[in-house]
Amino acid sequence: MSYAMARRRARPRWMPSLETVCLLGSITCLIFVPHMGNVAAAGFVGGTLALLALSRTNPLEPFFATTAPWLFTGWILASSLWSTDSGFTFYEGLQYFFTCYAGAVLAQTVEPRRLVAAIAAGSLPALVMSATSGIYGVDERGVVSLVGIFNSKNFLAYYATIGLLASLATLCDRRQPLPPRLAAAATAVVAVYIILAARSLGTLVAGFMAAGVLLGLVFIFRLSVLARSLIIAIGLMAGLAVALAGVLYTDQVLELLGKDSSLTGRSFLWARGWQYIEMRPVFGTGYYNFWKQGSVEAEGLWRQMNIGSRTGFHFHNIFINAGVELGYVGMALITVMVLAAWRGIIKWLARDLAPHTAFFAAFMVYSLPRLFIEVDIPSIYGWGPVLIFYICTHAGLLLKRAADPDIGEALSASPMHGASLSRRP
Repeated sequence: MSYAMARRRARPRWMPSLETVCLLGSITCLIFVPHMGNVAAAGFVGGTLALLALSRTNPLEPFFATTAPWLFTGWILASSLWSTDSGFTFYEGLQYFFTCYAGAVLAQTVEPRRLVAAIAAGSLPALVMSATSGIYGVDERGVVSLVGIFNSKNFLAYYATIGLLASLATLCDRRQPLPPRLAAAATAVVAVYIILAARSLGTLVAGFMAAGVLLGLVFIFRLSVLARSLIIAIGLMAGLAVALAGVLYTDQVLELLGKDSSLTGRSFLWARGWQYIEMRPVFGTGYYNFWKQGSVEAEGLWRQMNIGSRTGFHFHNIFINAGVELGYVGMALITVMVLAAWRGIIKWLARDLAPHTAFFAAFMVYSLPRLFIEVDIPSIYGWGPVLIFYICTHAGLLLKRAADPDIGEALSASPMHGASLSRRP
């Protein structure tokens, strides 16, 4: 018996492994980034790098598992070459790179089942703090809603929805140990309360639609191959129809969700965004180089939208936002990135029928309408890029393992990746 094996057997069963501590710490830090800023961001990146070191896997492997997402990330870094503030753009681009690399490292070192359980458990502290904070906000219509430690009802509802989806997947997975399922049950209860208290109708509708997809997939996984394929095909066609309707009838969809596009300024932002794209159609302004104090365009929009802090904000459309900052090239690359994630999740569903796979599919469904009203994927230290890169990288590793059994053996040797690529018995 080796010394390392003896040490592992000597550890009490109730004591979590070092890998588990790093994973939970990393996920918890990611969720606290909107509240704690760079301190939490450093904890997230540090935790994932610690997982990489403990796994003893090739740190360059994520770059070869998938291509499309890295093209978009590379274009973001390259935009510092033509940005009017190259240093700032490169710094922000570097942070986005670390966010994406961390998501890819998680795919390389952590099996999906354990990651989903970690998301469910890691969401609990921030959600409990928000639910008990007593911090409320008032929107432009005079509606009082819970904002918690995130100081934004939309941020709060978004993170609560991700926690809810992960909790449902954990509770539906009979292979999950008891402690993660207990934590998931607590997270689910708090998340539902927060989603309702945040009064974000758009998140409420999209979130519970995604939850329905997750539970539906868990049920479908138990059917025959023919019935399963038929239902999934119908579901995909229905999803594409809904997405097309969302594009063609954006104003009506927003009205259905309690959002008047003219009242909230979205129509104005989108129109102005297209004007700015035409001013710099190929390259754009540079990543994160539009919304800066002192910029005539940004100052005018902040004033128009009554943003007194003169910080943050975006064009409430992922493609328009990418076009303004990164030109038509960036718009095309982020489209390819989203399509690659959908391609990856479909291939993943064909190979790994389990509740944790349903979580990632539900996340993609939840993200679909948000493409046209929010900006998640190009954001630094957010669930959008982390989970997109996890999906693309894991799908790439699935294909590589199928082509080369040696890769599968190397992944199985990772302490956190033992059964990640296996089918559910």
